[in-house]
Amino acid sequence: MPWGWAALGAAAIAALLLLLQRLRPSPRTIVLPAAALWAEAMRDAPARTFDKRLRHWWAYLLALAIAVCLWMVFANPQQAVADSGAGVTLYLDASPASAPSADAARAALVADAAALPAAGRTVVLGDGSGAVLLRPGEPIELLPRRLDDTTYDARPNAFERWLGRAPVGTIRYYGHAAGLPAAMPERVAPGFLAEPVPGNRGIVALAAGPASSGDWERADVTVRAIDAEGEALSPEGLRFRRDGEDLAADRATRGADGSITLADLPADGSELTVSLRDGDGFEADDSATIALPLRRPARVALGSGVPALVAQTIARDPALVRADASEADVIVNGSGNSAKPSLRLTPSGDRIVFAGPGSASDLAASVDASGIAPWAARAGADGPAASASLEDSPARALTLPARLVSQNDDPAVQSARPILVSRALLWLAGRSDGDLLSETTAMLPGEETTRAVGQTSQVVAERPSRMFAWPSLVWWLGAALALLMVEWWLFTRRRMP
Repeated sequence: MPWGWAALGAAAIAALLLLLQRLRPSPRTIVLPAAALWAEAMRDAPARTFDKRLRHWWAYLLALAIAVCLWMVFANPQQAVADSGAGVTLYLDASPASAPSADAARAALVADAAALPAAGRTVVLGDGSGAVLLRPGEPIELLPRRLDDTTYDARPNAFERWLGRAPVGTIRYYGHAAGLPAAMPERVAPGFLAEPVPGNRGIVALAAGPASSGDWERADVTVRAIDAEGEALSPEGLRFRRDGEDLAADRATRGADGSITLADLPADGSELTVSLRDGDGFEADDSATIALPLRRPARVALGSGVPALVAQTIARDPALVRADASEADVIVNGSGNSAKPSLRLTPSGDRIVFAGPGSASDLAASVDASGIAPWAARAGADGPAASASLEDSPARALTLPARLVSQNDDPAVQSARPILVSRALLWLAGRSDGDLLSETTAMLPGEETTRAVGQTSQVVAERPSRMFAWPSLVWWLGAALALLMVEWWLFTRRRMP
């Protein structure tokens, strides 16, 4: 209960003990003719009355101290939190920089939370969303079990952003010093700071993208690794493994900015792992894995009445390959109601119809990213402009005027039509730029974290006094037992009435 109510209870106990201390038999002389009549006289004795003065102050104070201590054990008073919500918020950073000292940070957090009044403490997890681990009033026993489910994923430190919407009151930070803002507010105090990793080195970027050679079935991988001073590491300091097999370091080339490139790797969906040859105390940036793009050519089946330009484009484009209708990803001018994506070429008309599942906005975004519309405009520059529309369909479908994919004598128009065919077929197969990421990036702590982990911080963690780490009721009960021992000692030596 709040301290105010506990104090009122203690005052009531003091008043009651004072009345009991002053309660005495009224003085009266009784003449008994025989000792046998003593019991009868006691029964007829008058009721007790209050004495005018308190004779044994020290005995009263000792009894009062014992009673108040026992009352405090029962009441378990706690500091009331103001209506404004002011209290103490304990923030546990869950970014990779704090991972090496995670156990120590959690232990310090639990100990400090246990020393605070339950009604005024809040524990927040720094996971980017500010999830609450322990709300005001919840028992401290819940915190260790909830901490067991926390993970230190490759996410940036979000403390400074969270601080802008933090609750009123004191904030204690548990994590790496790199997460603290440069200008730390007065209400923020570090409760635990992770130890730095001297000479930390790590991989800060790993990405795969289209091959600079232009080969559709190949991909280039770019790696950047630095030390604590920000200097780029050489390829000899790294190990490259593709699906568990080592790649020679001499295959990597180093650019002017210090980045390392592995060129023309097969875009077959295999995993590429880059790691430091000699690890250090911060494992989050010692290795990184990325999946290479899977760029299998789209299989296209041709039906009847397909212009020769379509077949020629498929033969020349490495991203496309002819196939039977049963194995095809896309069917051009197919017969019947096939559930597969299809390209329909109309002999007349000037309408371009994009059809597909999902919302119209998602379909429009995919069409815009595919680049079909601009190339259709160039391919149809020799005739009336075609109008485009969107329709809902279980599978992707595209309707084009046949004249846009036929041979033409105009060089500018003719050069655009094979590109239009290629982009249309790739979009239908779900492999255009609107469906596939042009670059795949591995999730890593980042250059700022890698450098900060290896640097010594000038900030010192302020730990609260541990003398009150035990629950208050333990101290009250201990005091009551000690005073009872004193009372027993005085009573046995006849020094207490």
